[in-house]
Amino acid sequence: MPSVQRLGPTIRAIRKARGMTATELALALRVDQSMISRYESGKRLPRAPVLLRLLRLAEGVERNPILEQLAIIRGQPIFEEDALREAEAAEAEAAALLEELELLPDPRPNLARFAWLARTILRDQEEIDSSLNTFLELWLTPDLPQKTQCFGDAARFLEIALARAAETRSAAEAAGKKRSYRVVGPMNLGDGVRHKAGEIVKINRALAELYPDGLRLVDEDLAGPEEGKSA
Repeated sequence: MPSVQRLGPTIRAIRKARGMTATELALALRVDQSMISRYESGKRLPRAPVLLRLLRLAEGVERNPILEQLAIIRGQPIFEEDALREAEAAEAEAAALLEELELLPDPRPNLARFAWLARTILRDQEEIDSSLNTFLELWLTPDLPQKTQCFGDAARFLEIALARAAETRSAAEAAGKKRSYRVVGPMNLGDGVRHKAGEIVKINRALAELYPDGLRLVDEDLAGPEEGKSA
């Protein structure tokens, strides 16, 4: 039987062998209680962090389907000793992270929000990029030179990104705004009308740029209201 099909019954067997309720197992795996029934019925497969926590609860042959599913996720064979070391390290890292987050001062709402998000990620068992821990370490370590550089670089990056976004919006708005152009020679602007030389038309810049030799931008103050036509 494939490991995917054996995993659900294995999780149920682990829970019952240890006399745990679904709620207790959910707390041990740090997932919502509703996920336990989904895991056991095979409707949902645990992600790697959950499998590593489950591995610490399993014994003997119970570990085989867990290791096989980890190997499928990772795309390479997983040895039991290596997986157990990884599970222990991940548990210690998560515990240390949660402990540091609990010590964060209240008067920093932006950091408090980030701390809440980190706890939510851990609780819901979303995959966590290793850079998250580095980011938190920099944030929480006082008087660290790299900290100033890290957040200074981040601030500059955001400033550049916001400036470029504003330029893009301005360019889009400018391209969509209609301006007055003088027709150089008889031509059709794609509106089914043959415009005469000297005629003033109001079109957006994107359309005007398609006829660089046939149109000339004019001062809108000099274009009388009776002359302006929209193409």
